[in-house]
Amino acid sequence: MATTQFDLEQAILDTWHVTDDLKVVYESLMEGRLKCDVDNVVNILMGMEKLYQLKFEKSFGLFEKLLAEQRPQSPLSAPAEQS
Repeated sequence: MATTQFDLEQAILDTWHVTDDLKVVYESLMEGRLKCDVDNVVNILMGMEKLYQLKFEKSFGLFEKLLAEQRPQSPLSAPAEQS
């Protein structure tokens, strides 16, 4: 299946959720809804780090795939014309 610009846009927009997710964590801590020690907070943040690393890698992979699919062939890689 061909990658479209829409696929890339969706993946990029999905990575913006990191700010919303971080806000949920710090608001939960500040409001006392998340009662845990520092180790648990660190584990939450490490999980978020891994999740967003995967999302960013997916976005960049889609970007590279989209470029490769849309890149015109260079004259050096085009088949030679026969006369």
